[in-house]
Amino acid sequence: PLMPSGVAPSPTPLLPDQPDFKALAAVDAAFGAALKKTKARAKALSLPLGGVVDDEFNLCLTRAILKAHFGYGHFSIPPGYLVPPVPNRQRYVEWLRTLLVSGGSDGGGGGGLSVEDGTGGREGGLLGLDVGTGASCIYPLLGARMGWRFLATDVDEESVQNARRIVRENNLSEAVVVLRVA
Repeated sequence: PLMPSGVAPSPTPLLPDQPDFKALAAVDAAFGAALKKTKARAKALSLPLGGVVDDEFNLCLTRAILKAHFGYGHFSIPPGYLVPPVPNRQRYVEWLRTLLVSGGSDGGGGGGLSVEDGTGGREGGLLGLDVGTGASCIYPLLGARMGWRFLATDVDEESVQNARRIVRENNLSEAVVVLRVA
């Protein structure tokens, strides 16, 4: 994407649209097993890999990406809940960072945050609000890697409990607070 002049590069390199399955399988055994199983199913049904991908594969892929690219070793989603596509979510967070740092979509400055780090140069950095964080808490996870803090909210108790577990198990309790709202 085009970056306004004067905007520092992202602290986390952008993920490619198509993940490197082979590299991810090499660093995450569970993903390697899910990939092997999915490839076998695709071959048996004479379908492309994308035609047989299921929730288990998506969860293993998301977990492997978060582990390999962001250093998060703990990620789980209850059955039936959304498993977010990480590259897409990362691009959104990066777009927000670029907007905030540049001071607007035209890159003309005026009201932007600290160009040096994208956190606003304030004690504790930028505070984001994620309304409807879901069971994955994905936006706060990605934003925390950029030095941001988050208040994540949801109405669903199981989503809130799962998001809290993800935050706690990845040692992000100082950066992310998850609240249930009515």
